[in-house]
Amino acid sequence: MYRNVRVIPKQLLEQLYVEKQWSVRDVADYFQCSVDTIMRRMKAYDIERRPLKKEINMVHVQALYETGKWSLHSLAKRYDVSTTTMASRMREYGLACQRSSKNVSLDVVRICRAYKSGNSTDAIARMYGVSRWKVHHVLRHMGVSMRPKARKSQRVEEMAYLYMQHHMSTDDIGLAYGVRGSTVAMYLRDRGIEIRTNTLDLDENKIKNLRAQGYGVAKIAQVMGCSATAVRKRLAMKKYISP
Repeated sequence: MYRNVRVIPKQLLEQLYVEKQWSVRDVADYFQCSVDTIMRRMKAYDIERRPLKKEINMVHVQALYETGKWSLHSLAKRYDVSTTTMASRMREYGLACQRSSKNVSLDVVRICRAYKSGNSTDAIARMYGVSRWKVHHVLRHMGVSMRPKARKSQRVEEMAYLYMQHHMSTDDIGLAYGVRGSTVAMYLRDRGIEIRTNTLDLDENKIKNLRAQGYGVAKIAQVMGCSATAVRKRLAMKKYISP
C-alpha cells in the first residue's frame, strides 16, 4: 500500500522527470506513491509527458533490413531498443520480419564481471542487446548481490534544499519522501544543518489577517518565512481550520 503523499514539489518533479529523464514509474517509486498520483501532479504542474514511443526512422530501418540484410537483433541494437519493440514497429510499418530462432548468446560470467566492476544493468543490457530485466535475471540466477540504488545522498541534498530554501517542515518533507520527519531531521543534522525549533515566535494576528484575506496556507507560510505545518498548527489552535 502506498503512503499518503501530500507534498511533491514541482521543482523536484521536473528535475527527476524532465532533466534526468526518469520514467513515471521510477518517479512514483521514488516518492513511494502510485503512477496515477504522479500523472495528476504533472498535469497540475503543466509538465508535459514525453512521447511513449521512441522515435525510429522506419524508412532507414526498411533500407537496412531489405537492402543491407540487417538482422532484427542488429536493428534493435542500432536503435537502442529491445527486439520486441523493433519487431512491433516493423509489423506496424508493414515489414514482414522474422525473429531469429536462435537465442542471443549471453556470456553470464562476463555479465557478472561487468556488474561487479561497476557497470549498471542498463549499460550491460545495451552491451548485449537485451533487456535490463534479462540482465537482472542472469545476475539473480548467478547469485550476485544487487547494489542498492545510490540515491540517498542526492535525496538528502534535496531535503536540505526544501528545508532551507522553501522553509518546509521536516514532517512535510518526510511525507514527500515516505519517511518520518525525525528521519529527515537526522539526515539534516548529519549535514550540519541546524533544525528550527518547534516554538517559532510568529505573529498570529498577522496569520489570522492573511487567512481572512483569502491567502492559502502555503502562501501564508511564504510570507511569514516558516513552514506550512507551522501555519496550519497556528490556524488549528485558533480554530480557523480543522487540525
